[in-house]
Amino acid sequence: MERVAYFAHTCDLSGPNNSLIHLLRALDRDRFEPVVYFPCGGMALDLLRGVGERCCVVPWHLIEPSRGLRHCATYVGDLFGGTLAVRRALRRDGVRLVHVNTSVTPYPGLAARSLGLPTVWHVREILRRTTMHDWYLAAVTALASRIVTVSEAVRRQLLARTRGRSEKTRVIANGIDLDWFDSMARSALDRTSLGLPVERKLIAVPASLLPRHKGHEVLLEATSLLVRDFGLHDFCVVLIGDEPDQGDRPFTRSLRDYCREHDLQEHVLFLGFRRDVPALLARSDIVCMPSVCDDACPRGVLEGMAAGKPVVGSDVGGIPEMIAHDRTGLLVPRGRADALAGALAELIRDGSKAERFGREGRARVERELTSQMHARRIEALYDEVLGAA
Repeated sequence: MERVAYFAHTCDLSGPNNSLIHLLRALDRDRFEPVVYFPCGGMALDLLRGVGERCCVVPWHLIEPSRGLRHCATYVGDLFGGTLAVRRALRRDGVRLVHVNTSVTPYPGLAARSLGLPTVWHVREILRRTTMHDWYLAAVTALASRIVTVSEAVRRQLLARTRGRSEKTRVIANGIDLDWFDSMARSALDRTSLGLPVERKLIAVPASLLPRHKGHEVLLEATSLLVRDFGLHDFCVVLIGDEPDQGDRPFTRSLRDYCREHDLQEHVLFLGFRRDVPALLARSDIVCMPSVCDDACPRGVLEGMAAGKPVVGSDVGGIPEMIAHDRTGLLVPRGRADALAGALAELIRDGSKAERFGREGRARVERELTSQMHARRIEALYDEVLGAA
């Protein structure tokens, strides 16, 4: 049995951490023994410890590209202290292979290289195009034994920006544990128990509230258009997610202000962070992911398809690889509130089309995107890396 170290970038239940949790559920425990390392305590660590996973805390700071040079001193300190702490943990735990769960976690890669351990590096992001980011991604490419990208869009941008070696890189789309998802979806019997409007078409948006990221600003503009220009009133947009900032949450406040100014309070529901997302999606009618950033492979799209719902998403990043336009959902241009409103209106009005898209999306997940399929592809990559070590 080979001991594999998994390094999470944060301790919250973010998309990357949820993807890691689904991988661990399906991992072949007769062949691989996981140890999961976090930079601090939190919900993801508690969840994994609660189901018996071996977890450790090795402190370091998350690389946040948006902060730029302001935190260089912190990162330089971690370059030595964090890397040394990770190196000690890897030696102590007898690790044979390191799996870094996001591109923004450099210290495990450096520690693994210093110990001569093979490294699988998961790149789940499309970083903004800057010289600094390009240098950083080039370093990731150099340190990794193999790179997993969550979509072809991520792979293309990575190779183009780093002149990386294509033979190092594999596209392995995220997977979802359908047994777990379906069990969670059945956990609440009706909309009332979930705090949802009972007799309205529900448009669910499972995404953290981040400015200029998931497109919540565009969605609220589209919501106003649905009421004003399309004459639709019997619907509600359900925002499932919270703003990561622990302060006064200015972005959330701006969204609520927009709703008040445009008289949308009865059409927009802020649910905040929820642990029962599968149940919420199962009771919704449409799932929407109106990203304005180059979204690599949002889990909300995958979860919407698993719930058997039509998905409306922006044609950016890896989203067009997930949504088959006019088969499992509809793609719209980034940032176009009018196009988004038109797509949503089409599915609100045509229930049979929405149901057909939902069935097609669920069938695709069952054929191609389960956590078991994902795990077997990752394990084959482990075998390749360990065989070459």
